[in-house]
Amino acid sequence: MKTILVITYTTSPYQGSEASVSWNYITRMSLTHKLVVVFAMGGAETEKWVAENGTPNGNVEFCNIPIPPLTFNGLWDDIKFNWIEYRWHRRIVPVVEELCRRHNVDYIHYLNPIGFRIAGHCWRIDKPYVWGPISGVHTRPLQLWRAQSARGIFNTLFRIVAHNAALWFSPSVRRSLKHTDVLLTATRTSQRQFEKIHGIHSVYLPENGITEMYTDQPVKVAEDEKIRMIWAGRIDYNKALILPLMGLAKLSETERAKIELHVVGDGDMRAKMERYCRENGLDKCVIFHGKVERGEVLKLFAQSHLHIISSLCEATTTVLLEAMASGVPTMTLDHCGMAGVVCEKCGIKIPIGSMRQVTDDFAHNFRRVIENPSIIEILSKGVLECSKDFMWDNRIAVFDKAFEDAAKIRAAKRKKNE
Repeated sequence: MKTILVITYTTSPYQGSEASVSWNYITRMSLTHKLVVVFAMGGAETEKWVAENGTPNGNVEFCNIPIPPLTFNGLWDDIKFNWIEYRWHRRIVPVVEELCRRHNVDYIHYLNPIGFRIAGHCWRIDKPYVWGPISGVHTRPLQLWRAQSARGIFNTLFRIVAHNAALWFSPSVRRSLKHTDVLLTATRTSQRQFEKIHGIHSVYLPENGITEMYTDQPVKVAEDEKIRMIWAGRIDYNKALILPLMGLAKLSETERAKIELHVVGDGDMRAKMERYCRENGLDKCVIFHGKVERGEVLKLFAQSHLHIISSLCEATTTVLLEAMASGVPTMTLDHCGMAGVVCEKCGIKIPIGSMRQVTDDFAHNFRRVIENPSIIEILSKGVLECSKDFMWDNRIAVFDKAFEDAAKIRAAKRKKNE
């Protein structure tokens, strides 16, 4: 049994997607490895879980080195987060060195945050070092600027400048990449960018995975049944709910009568989206549920025929994997993490050219499934097949190979330096 020292942002079993990535990793990798987990946030929740359930598989030691909590409400908090995380990574190096000696650690894995700009510093320790899955190279497409608020446009322009500057020129990123033995990238675009800019080969592995399948039967649309679609997420400019709504607005009243779009979530643009639906005759086919419990979300997925993603910038969003676990195909913009997970067998991808083209394509694909509902069953069968590639249990082998390769690469470096 090998010992892995894991560096992660948060481990809480009760929180959101980044925490769930860490917790899924911990619960599965601890089946065959001893883990020493150094983390920044979620200490109280993790202590509570361990007190009630014990450490996962009896093979995990947690080491919480806390940072101040942040609200993540806007650009300024993002900047503060980057600075605090940078200092945190510098601070933990001596702690990690001591833990490596005490536990005779075999590998170091810097698991997340997923953003590449927060480069760790524990590559300085002479252990096989794996980083990722990472992403953060994506920016919102400027062609779709009309889908954003004024604040969103400003943030998009800032992100383009900041991300490109960091990707090309950041000294900490360059040093970390140079000393990383195996790099994992969460999206195909990230994989291509790190290869192109830094000449580094990486292993493609989406940060999120499917924990369990909720069905083994394809979704079918019964005769004379409405096609039920679901959109889930925070209703803000980045999630761009306006895009599929504009597509629906281009359908005839007869076509709209054959579909329902269930919108799950809340956010600062909800009122505006509800007003758009009323003004464009969509209030009869678009149902806003607001923020609901996860169990209710899963029920809605189980009742749906088609899942819609319109996000302008994502890695591999959790709802995509939830839809796959329910056997539901996804219609999505063809970019970010969705482009690598959704293929022609299991979903519908919309290329990004212009605002008009994107909304026309949404309308066109809505008409396709209205006129030929059997498309849903065909794509759902593809979902059940493709989902096997994204099961969490199947990722253990990918991580194990990354550690084995890292050990070989690190050994070769040591020999070269002798």
